[in-house]
Amino acid sequence: MIMRKYLDKEDSCRLPILSPDELLLDITDIHENDLEEFARQKYRELFIQSNGRGEHTLHDGEKVIFWETRFEHALYDAKEWQHSAVKDVLDKRRLERLAWVLPLLSGNMPTSECWMVTQGGRTKRFYVMPAKGFVVWLEPKSNGTWTFSTGYDVSPAYIYQRTRGGRRLWKK
Repeated sequence: MIMRKYLDKEDSCRLPILSPDELLLDITDIHENDLEEFARQKYRELFIQSNGRGEHTLHDGEKVIFWETRFEHALYDAKEWQHSAVKDVLDKRRLERLAWVLPLLSGNMPTSECWMVTQGGRTKRFYVMPAKGFVVWLEPKSNGTWTFSTGYDVSPAYIYQRTRGGRRLWKK
């Protein structure tokens, strides 16, 4: 019940801080053959409003755009990650944590932070929940908005490495 109310798009920025574990998607009863369609449906339901895009508000009032075409980049990982960068398998952990993304970006997740970091010569937003080992990347757009890139589980060392030399914008 709490998760359903929280996931209503219009209310997502005004609700109290919740436990991330309350928002985990339970995929245990979904057959392997149905996972991709379930994931696409959830991605659309959570992020997309019309015409393949959705606009949401960040913790500081700025806007982030979610594109339906970013689904694979956001939820897939490389099966042979040691040898290939080709994202070819649905990452179940990313799917389970999909409902964490908007609450994190809107500042409604406990022990969360937002950083400005430089990666590949570009300054990006890097949202982190260190206690859960979860991060979200946003790419800057020339019009002053941000584009959702991806969110995934990481180690504490990864968070430290990425934030070293960055500028923290806020911490909950």
